[in-house]
Amino acid sequence: MRFNHSVKQGVRWMIDSHIVDSPPMFALFLKTERSLNKRRVGECLGVNEPFFLNILKAFVLSFEFENIAYDVCLRQFLSTFHLPGEAQKIERILEEFAKQFHRCNPSVFSHVDTPFILSFSLVMLNTDIHNDANKHKMTRSQFIKNNMGIDDGKDLSDEFLNEMYTRIEKSEFAPQGDNSSMVEKMALQINGKYTKELVTPHRQFIGSCDITTIDHSSRGKKKNRKAFLFNDILMVLKPNKGKYNVKNILPLLGLRVFYMVCMNEFYVLVHAKTYIQHSSYSHTLHTLAAFIWVDICTIVVCSTHQSLKAVYISSMKAMATSLHSHFV
Repeated sequence: MRFNHSVKQGVRWMIDSHIVDSPPMFALFLKTERSLNKRRVGECLGVNEPFFLNILKAFVLSFEFENIAYDVCLRQFLSTFHLPGEAQKIERILEEFAKQFHRCNPSVFSHVDTPFILSFSLVMLNTDIHNDANKHKMTRSQFIKNNMGIDDGKDLSDEFLNEMYTRIEKSEFAPQGDNSSMVEKMALQINGKYTKELVTPHRQFIGSCDITTIDHSSRGKKKNRKAFLFNDILMVLKPNKGKYNVKNILPLLGLRVFYMVCMNEFYVLVHAKTYIQHSSYSHTLHTLAAFIWVDICTIVVCSTHQSLKAVYISSMKAMATSLHSHFV
């Protein structure tokens, strides 16, 4: 994903490729595309250039804040990206948020500056309370005192400020998880050189599972492993003292994928041409159930709602046709 590597280069490429070409389309893209790094989204919203400023305005206008508590609206807004570190960028973003909240709820505050000032105050409170290194947390009385007279010279009610303090104390403002951040966290669980190699802008995490491998060269010996499935590779790992050692990596580039649905049961395929091990389906199974290495092909079985979806990955269409006959 070019955007995750460089915001401006990614935006330019999408414009040149006619993927998205207007600020409203970019705003929708930033808000809904799950593969985007939330830090890059925040960086994009903070760029002080005409086209990017229009993206910011369109992005903020996509939120409906009518009749929702002020801090709940701010939480919802901040969950979609990671605030950039520069004060000027934060100011531009929060100013647009304040304008939209005031448009949606004109009677809550006396002036549009009030939600803007309060947003800064809540962001500071959130950082102060949830910073583990901070030994002297901001108290309720200090928070209330800090916000005296911000509503066009008038005080906001203590009850109003106390309720916001309680909600922020209980739950931190934080962006929703994104694929890039998830890959970074997963890389920290892996021993060896793959920690750095795993994290690339294009890579997306799909799912993980506990698996059983059957090695035909060891008389069918079963081994418990962990599988991480990404958009371009399938990693097989062995648990080791709370982390994982990489046992195998299957590149998915250029392989053909076929989908087959099996109701109420799951299968483990061994050798593709020898036999099928058949077990009853457990309704507690919610992730990938099992896979077996078969030379250049693999079968991965995963649950989807009340059915099972078998995903057969192979570069040989004839093998896929043979396998399909076992499931239909």
